[in-house]
Amino acid sequence: MRLANRIIERARQPVTPVDRDLAIWASKLRGAECFEVDHGAGELSHATMATNPALASIRTRQNLSLPVQVCWFEWLGPSAGIGPFADEPPRHGTVVPRRCGVLVEADPSLRRGLLSWVWELPEQTIEPCPISIAFDWRMQPAAVPDIVRAGFEYHGQSWEQHLRKTHSSSRFASQDPEPFAAEEKRYGHVPCPLMPTFWAAADKVASQDERLIQKICHDILRDLEHEPIFLLGLIVCLSAPGLLDISDPTDMTRLNAARRKRGRTELLTFRRISASDRNVIKLSGRNRPIEAMRGFHAA
Repeated sequence: MRLANRIIERARQPVTPVDRDLAIWASKLRGAECFEVDHGAGELSHATMATNPALASIRTRQNLSLPVQVCWFEWLGPSAGIGPFADEPPRHGTVVPRRCGVLVEADPSLRRGLLSWVWELPEQTIEPCPISIAFDWRMQPAAVPDIVRAGFEYHGQSWEQHLRKTHSSSRFASQDPEPFAAEEKRYGHVPCPLMPTFWAAADKVASQDERLIQKICHDILRDLEHEPIFLLGLIVCLSAPGLLDISDPTDMTRLNAARRKRGRTELLTFRRISASDRNVIKLSGRNRPIEAMRGFHAA
């Protein structure tokens, strides 16, 4: 069963207090257009961002937009298990997801909104991420809030200095840091509005043990590490003509009628995203797959 359908099913019979928040997720999913990303499309999405995520975003931003205002993407396996991160061993103590999904909610521009992730862990455990990422891809972005940047400022530290230090030790150290700094301001970590139960409990913990809540947030941010780049690569590829194919929606009418008679939840209608040109997938990061998008670069 797909992850989105598991979320809706679990929302009917919550097991933990946080499961109560799944009812909010389920309501959003019922109104979303749902897509399943196959492995080939995932490979292409990673390859697109492999050389320089900031540069890829800048070059394509003029055309970058979402297909609809509310959409759900999910795929088999972890985001880091596709493309350049596939051979990296998991960090100690890390649980590797069986499936990943992200709910994307945008304003009418289709270029500004919120990204919220859910992971399905072994034994069918569903774990929504308590931190979402706000984004603004418009040519003239508004200020994007970020609890990480705010945390640095609260403790009297410079976020810009931290960013430069991080850049200097990354695999992009030889490249101009300015595009990275500019792109960073288009994104922000914010408390996930779909998880009020979690954050109510977190507020109580923070009042008693500030260090513990800081550690929890740090671990969550590490879990999110590869997710935004993978999704951005997917959106870039979806926005580029001819790189990905999207199937027609599956007709679930008869199946859902039978499920209703048995008192079971209806299944969501999905469209499948697959790579159009398998030769593009074979391009290594060295070949700069983003340049395969002829005529798509922003001026």
